[in-house]
Amino acid sequence: MRSWKACLITAIAVSALTAAASQVLQAQGKPPVYLVAITTDEMGSAADINAYRDRAGAQLDKHGGKFIIRGSNIVANIMGTPPKRIVVARFADAEAAKKWQDDPVSKQIAADREKLIKGSFVLIEGMN
Repeated sequence: MRSWKACLITAIAVSALTAAASQVLQAQGKPPVYLVAITTDEMGSAADINAYRDRAGAQLDKHGGKFIIRGSNIVANIMGTPPKRIVVARFADAEAAKKWQDDPVSKQIAADREKLIKGSFVLIEGMN
């Protein structure tokens, strides 16, 4: 009877480890997605823009996005007109980025952004 229980426990443990390893490998197969925002002009007041940035940052955090670059201190302009501000954030994968983009709060923040900021705002697939 003892060996039967030991076999059952071993089988359950192996199944759990196999499932966990499968999820890790599956996650490694999905490339990250980056949000790249390049601001060329700000039309709102500093207070309105700062309030927007706070809300946008909190919403990004809610969906697992992590800022990589969030600033306006351009070290060197190599070509073209320098932007006012650049933001780069990373999502684990396209699914996470899509959930962030489709969230009703994100959509309201995007509508507010259109009134405050001119520039480009894209999601782009990265590399593992």
